[in-house]
Amino acid sequence: MMDIINYIILYLGAAICTAHIYDLTYKFQVKEYRFDRFFASIGEEGFRKVFYSFKIRFPSKSARNILIIVCSVLLLTLVVFWAYEGSFFHKLVFVITAPVMAGVLISLSVLLTEVPAQIKRRRIIRLAKKHLAQSKAQIIGITGSYGKTTTKEFLYEILSKKFKVAKTDANMNTDVGIALSILKNVGPDTDFFIAEMGAYTRGEIEKACRVAPPKYGILTAIGNQHLVLFGSHERLLDAKKELLKAVSPKGRIYLNRTIKDRSVLARGIVAPITQYSVLGKADVMVKKSGKNIYEVVYKKKRVVISVNLQTPYTLENLLPCIALALDLGMKEKDIQNSLKTLKTPLNKLSQQKGLKNSLLILDTANSSVDGFLSAIDLLSSAKGSKRIVVSKGIIELGNQKEPSYKKILSTLQKKGVSLYTTDRLFRSLDKGNAVQFFEDEAFISKHLSASLTKNTTVLLEGRFTPGFIQQLKA
Repeated sequence: MMDIINYIILYLGAAICTAHIYDLTYKFQVKEYRFDRFFASIGEEGFRKVFYSFKIRFPSKSARNILIIVCSVLLLTLVVFWAYEGSFFHKLVFVITAPVMAGVLISLSVLLTEVPAQIKRRRIIRLAKKHLAQSKAQIIGITGSYGKTTTKEFLYEILSKKFKVAKTDANMNTDVGIALSILKNVGPDTDFFIAEMGAYTRGEIEKACRVAPPKYGILTAIGNQHLVLFGSHERLLDAKKELLKAVSPKGRIYLNRTIKDRSVLARGIVAPITQYSVLGKADVMVKKSGKNIYEVVYKKKRVVISVNLQTPYTLENLLPCIALALDLGMKEKDIQNSLKTLKTPLNKLSQQKGLKNSLLILDTANSSVDGFLSAIDLLSSAKGSKRIVVSKGIIELGNQKEPSYKKILSTLQKKGVSLYTTDRLFRSLDKGNAVQFFEDEAFISKHLSASLTKNTTVLLEGRFTPGFIQQLKA
C-alpha cells in the first residue's frame, strides 16, 4: 500500500511540475525571456500568484519555447529520479515545492537556450546592417516612455504621401526587432525607415541605434514606465538620451517641451533641437481654431488641420510629425491632405460597439500613468449614466506605483468613474468606493456581461487576453 501511495505522490508532483513548466514558459515569453522583468513580476504580483496559481497558460509554439520545455522536462526526470530514490519525505517535499521547482528548471532552460538565441540575434542584426547599407533609407528614431507607437504610425501616414517609407512592425522596438523589420520592410528604393526604439535598461537604445543609425530623432515623453527595471529616474533619462546622442549632426531632434528634464536631455547634444508643445510657447505650437480644427505653427509656416483625434495627448504626438514633414520639404497642403483620413492607431482609444449596445473604448496597448489619465478624461465625456474603467494595473513602476495609483484614483473619483481591477493595490488604496476588485479577468467578464446596458461605456485600459475583449464585443 505504501508503495502505491509513494507512486501516486511522485506522479502528482511530476504532473504539477510539468503543468507549471508550460505556464512559466508562457510568463517568460511575455517578459521577453528577461530575468529582470520576470523577478519584477514576482515582486508586483506576489510569490503565491506567480508560482501557486493553478491557472495554466500555454506559450506559443516557437522554436525557443519548445526547446525550453524539452530541456525543462529532461531536467525534471533527474528530479523525479531523486525523489524516487529518496524517502517518503523527499517525495512529499517534491509535491509541495513542484511549482517552485518548475521555476528553477525553467530558469536553467532559459539560460541554456540564451546561447543559441544570442547567436541567432547576432546573425539577424548582421544581415540587417548589410541590407540597410544597400538601401538609401534615412533613419528616423522614435523613443519615449509612452506615445512611441502612435507617433510612429502618424509619421508613417504623413510621410507616405510623398516618400517611400518603411517602419518597424507592431511593438518590435528592440535591436533584433528593428533588424527583423529592416529585413522585411526596407527596400533599395526606401526613402525613410521609422524605427520605434524601446528600452528597459541603459544601453538598449544605444544598441538599437547601432543597428539603425538615426539621422532624425523624436523623444515623445518621459514618465515612470519600467522604473523598477531602470533603478532610478536618472538612469531612465540616460537611457532615453542614448537616441539623442546617436542622431546625426546633419539631422535634427524633436523634443517634447513639456518634459521637465529636457535641459538635462539636451545637454551635450550636437544635433539641432526643435521643441514642440500643445501647452504653450515652443518652436512648434498648436492653436485650436474650432471643433476638431487646429492650426500648427512652425518656422512661420501654418498648417491648418482637421482631425478627429480623441485627446490632446494624441495631438501632442502629431506635432513632431508635422514639423519633421515640413523640414523634409513637404508642403502644408500635402500635410493637410494626409491628415484628412488620419485615425488613432488600433487599440489606442479606438471605439467599438459592445454587448447590449454598450460602448467599448479600447486602450489595450501597454498602459502608462499619463495615458491612463488621458483615457479617463475621454471616458468622462462619454454619453451614458455609467462609466467603467477595466484595468489589470500598470507594471514595473517600482516605488512610484503607490503615488501613481493614488493620482489615478483621485481622478476617477473626481470624474465619477468606477474601476474594475485585478490589482490588489488599487483596492487597498481606494478611499472613495470607486474600485471593485476581481480575482481575474474571467470574473470581470462574467460581471460585465450580466450588467452592461446601452447607457454603459467601458474603457479597457492595458493588455487583456483576446478572448476577454471578444466576449465584451457585440
